[in-house]
Amino acid sequence: MPTQSRGDDTCFMTHTRNSFTPYASFSTPHTGFDTMRRILHYSETPTNYTGDLSDRAILGAWFELHRQGGCGAGEVRLHDAFADRETIAVGDWLAFEYGSGNRWYLGRVNSREATSPAVVAFRLEGMTAQLDNVFPGGFGASANGIAPHRFAQTDLFSLDPDHSAETIDSVSGPADVVRVLVQDYVTPNTDILYDADRIDEPANAANVTSLKIRGAESVTSLLQDLATRARGANWGVDETGTFFFEPAPTTPAAIWQEGRDITKLEETLDRRFLFNRMILTGDRIYAADSNGTQSSYRWQAHYVQPQSRSSYGERSIRVSVPWIRTANDSRAFAREFFRLYAEPTPKILLETSSQDTLFRPWTGTVRVENQGGEELMTAVAETVRVLFDHSPRFRFELGPTDPRTFWSKLGHDKREELPRNPVSGFGGSELTLTSESSSTDSGSVVVLDHFTDTQFTLIENHSPDVGGNWQRWNSNWSIGVIDANTVSPDGPNALAAINALTADAVVSVWMKQSNGNSPSNGGLVLRLVNSLNYWKLIVNYASQLLELIEVVAGTPTVRDSTSVSVQGSSMVFLEATLNGNAIVGRATYGASATQASVSDNTASSSGTSHGLWANFLDSSEGDIPHAFDDFQVQEL
Repeated sequence: MPTQSRGDDTCFMTHTRNSFTPYASFSTPHTGFDTMRRILHYSETPTNYTGDLSDRAILGAWFELHRQGGCGAGEVRLHDAFADRETIAVGDWLAFEYGSGNRWYLGRVNSREATSPAVVAFRLEGMTAQLDNVFPGGFGASANGIAPHRFAQTDLFSLDPDHSAETIDSVSGPADVVRVLVQDYVTPNTDILYDADRIDEPANAANVTSLKIRGAESVTSLLQDLATRARGANWGVDETGTFFFEPAPTTPAAIWQEGRDITKLEETLDRRFLFNRMILTGDRIYAADSNGTQSSYRWQAHYVQPQSRSSYGERSIRVSVPWIRTANDSRAFAREFFRLYAEPTPKILLETSSQDTLFRPWTGTVRVENQGGEELMTAVAETVRVLFDHSPRFRFELGPTDPRTFWSKLGHDKREELPRNPVSGFGGSELTLTSESSSTDSGSVVVLDHFTDTQFTLIENHSPDVGGNWQRWNSNWSIGVIDANTVSPDGPNALAAINALTADAVVSVWMKQSNGNSPSNGGLVLRLVNSLNYWKLIVNYASQLLELIEVVAGTPTVRDSTSVSVQGSSMVFLEATLNGNAIVGRATYGASATQASVSDNTASSSGTSHGLWANFLDSSEGDIPHAFDDFQVQEL
């Protein structure tokens, strides 16, 4: 197992991809000073302890904690003689504790300002600042010696000039990318520690279709995009020096009441952070015409959130995310951006009375109550400033952060060339929002069926919520056989499909596993031309595999497969993204929302019908067929 030393050999810090030792767990020598507030000095590394500053006159101290960033800026002012200013060097580390071993903050001395005769001020930065100096990927061996790095579900950009030089990681969601970034780039080049249990994402996070980096963007900028796709996930480095990427909190971790805990309360509501139109520019795409002519263009899209624009007027923002270059990634980013900024949200500033328990903004939301105990606001705290006196006090900022601090804008006269031929998804669209809508939602919904109908209605006699008429082959499909508002087959090789009039789409359905001694296989039908030629994404229950299968002239061929573990009468969410010659299929299942994916880059079928498939083999044991619900087709 690899080790990484930091400074003196007696202070080795060992960390691997599966284990870590937080800096806060190292023992601190007892100093004998009986005070709650402790400021500990470490020279050069966060493990090389040199002494406790609590015996010196501290004129003031504060630090900040960020929900997205972890330990931030800080400051300590000492009543030290001008001649003693060099006892703490720029680059040394200071840890703040409230009681022995109860660490609240870790920061590095970023600057020192000494004023004669006896004031020395030290400005600090948290370990998260080291992420600003890590730039994953490069321009290749012939340039800076580091390969471009591509994170993707499938290879969509084989014409990139540096395609043969790139390194590749197969990923599904933002957390997959974060794990690679931290393990391969962050921990080898910083003091930051990796803990596999601190990297997670919500089940409805957006997928990552393709993300390529060439050493031009810092890990910090990449994390801000990935956190946005993960429904505003928490990320940063905490007081132990450990990196975290976790779902945004939804339950209150603190309740502050006006007149009881709150000494200052201010609310501001304006439209500064309200945006409902986005002008998005992404990465460069390289293409070739049928005659071999090479061309390139930059991904562009204009997205509009129509409900917000109708209510508040148009509020536009120009954004550059230089690694985005697919319709899925572009829409996923824009949708989650609008989820945060398409409605006006009040900003609240509050200060508390003295507190002896630290509130970390990545652990939960804050509930603010009026004097009568009624809720004024419950929200995530983006920043907490701790006034670290003998009796610490907190200053909170609740409400949205200005997105222009994260996403750079292009000059207003910036123009990019258009693609030579039409490109699916290029140019943007309107994006509707609901609290339940998936981050992977694409364009217009062209087929939607909740299978709400009278029990035993045949599918060909049933009208979907959106779209045309169902066709079925080989076996019957009936409504409500297993559960109300679901559809189920009653024979082998059962096919049902509906013409969506588009071959490029996102197709999805919820599927309940069959029971009995002979569990059947089932899933989605994709790009059906006729009953003998189509693709299908299925769960093979007997083999416990997710399979992507091409059927040609009635003969099935498995193009890709991966293991799953779907047991009992469990629900599985199947989703397939069809984009040109690329098909990416995903299955989400289990209480922990485990996800598996398969893909193929040679799908040439032009069929525009999509639907359901199952191979139900009834028997004397009374096997129960699949039940399907919430079938949907969305345009790319």
